[in-house]
Amino acid sequence: MTDADGEGRGWLKLGCLAVAALLGMLGVGGGIVAVVALRQIGSDAPERQAFEREARAATGGGRLELEVAIARLIVAPAAAGEPIRIEADYDPRRYTLDQQSEEPADGGWVYRVRLAPNYSETFALLRLKLGGEPPLIRIALPRDVPLVLTGEVRGAFAAMELGGLRIDTAELTVSGGAVMVSFLTPLAAPMDLLNVTGDKGLVEVTGLGNASPRRAVLGQRLGELDVDLRGAWVRDAEIELNSSMAGGSVWLPHDVVIEGLEDRIGRPRTATDETLPLPRLRLSVSAGSGRMMFVD
Repeated sequence: MTDADGEGRGWLKLGCLAVAALLGMLGVGGGIVAVVALRQIGSDAPERQAFEREARAATGGGRLELEVAIARLIVAPAAAGEPIRIEADYDPRRYTLDQQSEEPADGGWVYRVRLAPNYSETFALLRLKLGGEPPLIRIALPRDVPLVLTGEVRGAFAAMELGGLRIDTAELTVSGGAVMVSFLTPLAAPMDLLNVTGDKGLVEVTGLGNASPRRAVLGQRLGELDVDLRGAWVRDAEIELNSSMAGGSVWLPHDVVIEGLEDRIGRPRTATDETLPLPRLRLSVSAGSGRMMFVD
């Protein structure tokens, strides 16, 4: 299976970013089509296996459930008209890749993917610190299917570019790793909910305005929480930021009305042109002993 040149360059760019970040941290309305590439030890080329489900004239959307531990995860939009695609590069002696799929009666689909060590995650992390290569799983999401995304990242690095997709809900938890969620272009329709919370590590969200969620809950207990609220907001939103003992920065957008930061930036945050019916962002901030910087 070969990718188009543009898509290949995008995967390469995200892949290089994932490697650098992890090493630094350690030192459609149809059925389902998934392609999995497995690189076996001692083989110059990956072994590729294809899994296909009969297409159904369905009106439901898709649900992707992820669990990734001590690995790299890259999520990005698929090329126009393409279905979900999954590629994995890992050592099967040390890791297990589990996949399960369902096609409920409502006509949608559910796909569950789990990549985790065969042994203690502590030992797997130690092996990486001693120079081992982390496995990589790449997922391309269809652009024309309403999606719900849930995931758990443990001691892993996840880079997710979701711009241009039809994401209704995304809920991600982070433990001892890093999750970077970006919306470089507007979604096909505004999100209902974005919930990204971490126990320790890094949580970074870029271009939240391009997702225009009705509600966003972003938090980090220990580590760093960086949130870029800029982008093309199209509706009002409730935004909850919880940093506990974490530090971080929040970049504020213009051409919106922001409520809830009067005690932090010293004045009410109003729009550039108050005669326009602009979106209103209501922020609730809980910093605990952490320090959040607001960049106006």
